[in-house]
Amino acid sequence: MTPPTRTALGIRYLAGCLALALGLVALPVTATAAPDPGSADRAAVSQSPIIQSPNDERQYRAITLDNGLQALLVSDPEADKAAAAMDVSVGSNNDPSDMPGLAHFLEHMLFLGTEGYPDPDGYQRFISQNGGSHNAFTADQDTNFYFDVDPGAFPDALDRFSQFFISPQFNPDYVDRERHAVNSEYQARRDDDARRINEALGKALNPEHPLNHFSVGSLETLNSDKRPLRQALLDFYHRHYDANVMHLTVLAPEPLDAMERLVRQRFAAIPDRGLQKPVVDQPLARANDLPASIRIKSNEARRQLEFLFPIDDPTLEYADKPDDYLANLLGHEGEGSLLAALRKAGWADALSAGTRAGDGRHALFDVSISLTPEGEHHLDDIQASLFDQIRRVRDHGVDAWRYREQAKLAEQSFRFQQRSDEIFVGFQGLAVWCRFSDQAFAGWEDIEGAI
Repeated sequence: MTPPTRTALGIRYLAGCLALALGLVALPVTATAAPDPGSADRAAVSQSPIIQSPNDERQYRAITLDNGLQALLVSDPEADKAAAAMDVSVGSNNDPSDMPGLAHFLEHMLFLGTEGYPDPDGYQRFISQNGGSHNAFTADQDTNFYFDVDPGAFPDALDRFSQFFISPQFNPDYVDRERHAVNSEYQARRDDDARRINEALGKALNPEHPLNHFSVGSLETLNSDKRPLRQALLDFYHRHYDANVMHLTVLAPEPLDAMERLVRQRFAAIPDRGLQKPVVDQPLARANDLPASIRIKSNEARRQLEFLFPIDDPTLEYADKPDDYLANLLGHEGEGSLLAALRKAGWADALSAGTRAGDGRHALFDVSISLTPEGEHHLDDIQASLFDQIRRVRDHGVDAWRYREQAKLAEQSFRFQQRSDEIFVGFQGLAVWCRFSDQAFAGWEDIEGAI
């Protein structure tokens, strides 16, 4: 249940393996207000058309229950497993300041018994005995719970699963055990470069922004010194867990009508408290703190140079994908590209670009360069080359033909995608559908008309 989020330890300011340079630059990205599925017309969401690849023979249906829960149903007669995933639009960004890691701790505790199924090991045992698997993760903006099981056991498994969000026990006998389990996850990865980099960023960016806070949890942060831990858990659950901020995806070999009846029966009792997805008001970076430069000695023998630029979160313009357009310009490897020039100079052997982190309003655009040993001695030259490329992109503006080319490639990839046997292959799509429901399957269709 390790959360794919940030945490970390100290930084040693040593010349060498890793460097991060942060600065503000005018990037050709615009944004408008984000759609709020929680306040949208629920009937409209339920009736939104779902565009699917011609190679995809599954059947889909989007529904909204009376309590506000949105669900995506996927009927796949060829599936040898049935599966469900619940995404809750609350994550580590919403940890209380006096108890970092509480969202992750709640994820652990939710598995350990409900009023209808009080046995703390009952859910895990049922899934295992019926050929299935289960897991969960806590991210910055979301907490996700999922399982798969033999189709014949799916109705009972779904009933057990639904009770997590209706009547969890938060058994006090297991609070200390799970507290130690969370701490073990933290200790196991405390020296990872990724976690150390994220802590370094937290020191360079706005310290008030939740993305820059410790999020996994530890024995030190998950204690009862200030208030009882279990009570804090209950408070967090009732403050944030609500049908209006939950999105369910169900996949099974059953027909859609049967799946819809099952979902409505099992999940109608999730409380509707009228909550909405939390909004982060703090900026991710403050102009007076930038530019900043950080050097970190790698524990993994990496030579990496990263440039991160604060931008509006591109999910605000999900259907137009401005960050993909920019990433393509800066990250391509052909003749005349930045990477081609760096390779010719012997300074780098790989380059990637794209959005690194976001909170729904703010994000970081990341240009990551894998350095050669010689490149370590030319960091200023590499920076100058990158900023020269950015200036050329900014001054030239947007090319309609390039945008259409990217749209065509995306359309072809979607049209000719191959069926995957991975039961949870659609979970990325789930995250997209959760946040953008009516836009999720729009793809690039309307881009040409917008240029």
